[in-house]
Amino acid sequence: MKNILIIGSSGFIGKNLKKKLKNRFNLICPKSGNKFDIKNKKQLKNFLNKDIDIAINLSGQISNNEKKMFNIIVKGNEN
Repeated sequence: MKNILIIGSSGFIGKNLKKKLKNRFNLICPKSGNKFDIKNKKQLKNFLNKDIDIAINLSGQISNNEKKMFNIIVKGNEN
């Protein structure tokens, strides 16, 4: 069974994707509430080093704070 890393699995698209894939794949879905931060390269590398076959990045941020949105969306995706 293939391992799929889904970053942003708690969003609208991520939740629906998990429902579709959960019976056919082993899903690895880090959550920001569990201290996962896409901006932290070390944390991200820990997940990517786990025999991942496919990585899906659905991360995003909706906020009135433009700096916070930029940091999460742009800087996180750079990692």
